[in-house]
Amino acid sequence: MEEIARRYEHYFFMNRSTQFNQKEIWAKHYSSNHRILLVGEGDFSFALSLADSFQSGFKIVASSIDSYARLLFGVDACTMEFHRDLYLRKFDRINASQMLRPNGEVHVSHKTKFPFDCWNIVELASQSRLTLLECVEFKLEDYPGYINKRGDGLRSDEPFPLGECCTFKFISSSTATMLNFWKSFGV
Repeated sequence: MEEIARRYEHYFFMNRSTQFNQKEIWAKHYSSNHRILLVGEGDFSFALSLADSFQSGFKIVASSIDSYARLLFGVDACTMEFHRDLYLRKFDRINASQMLRPNGEVHVSHKTKFPFDCWNIVELASQSRLTLLECVEFKLEDYPGYINKRGDGLRSDEPFPLGECCTFKFISSSTATMLNFWKSFGV
């Protein structure tokens, strides 16, 4: 994990000055122009995958609740809007709606077969005033360098079979209401 975190930091600091002159690069659902907050990053390989694709990690904030993380540590997804390094920041792509920029999206990648489908992610999101925008298949090959890890226990460094997995994309319900309003006028 330390090697991945060090490589990610390299992308952040090395390309800080050139970030503003770079053309937009896409990695599946994510643009080099997006401000991205990744929560529960484990070994930071997903952040590194995006930084590799963008040739910069300048607009990516990656966090982990594990105390040994070198980037942002002690970040609890349930209370991160109060974290001293995050409380004033807003993001385009994230998994916490209270830190979302206008027109931003909350992304949750999750297994969709039993028993994981019992989590009712769409229903849980609606309780947080989020509306499903789109649900797309999550493919590991779309994120070169990303290695999914168990994250806890004796086998925490071992990957697990992804199986059927999707990225659920949500927008705030107020944004959805505005989109539907404008669509009613054919806009």
